[in-house]
Amino acid sequence: MIELNARGQASTFDIFISITVFVLLLGTSFVIWNDNFDSIRKESRFDNARFAAVNVLNNFVSTPGVPTNWENLVSVEMYGLAKKRNILSNEKVLAFNAADYNSIKEKMNIEGFEFTFTLIQDGNSIIDKGFSLADPEFVIGIERVVEYDDRPAKVFFRLYQP
Repeated sequence: MIELNARGQASTFDIFISITVFVLLLGTSFVIWNDNFDSIRKESRFDNARFAAVNVLNNFVSTPGVPTNWENLVSVEMYGLAKKRNILSNEKVLAFNAADYNSIKEKMNIEGFEFTFTLIQDGNSIIDKGFSLADPEFVIGIERVVEYDDRPAKVFFRLYQP
């Protein structure tokens, strides 16, 4: 029979190895968590920008705006360029082109972004409004085929995340 009179002792080396392994695991977990959190945050910002870009362009080409005769008024609640869905009004397009860039951003709820809006017909640029960024975090670009002045045209909308 074996007597177990000896007391269990942990050596300093054992404790050092245990602490080192624990710190390495904790540090690795922290790095992985931060990396995933940053990826999720960037993806969320991208999704929000894409949602905003689609909504803004749909409002431009599908609605007359609020109020519907905003091109004749001083106060605008929301810009819209359409007489009917995908048929742009000449008067609204001209008024939009003359509108203040920052006012458009405010009324379309895209103050945290920069944008460009381009209307091209027969290879000619009818409107090229907005500011592009040289080094954005990302750019969302959307285009739509519309009717302008009784002829087909294309609208290009780009939303830039600074």
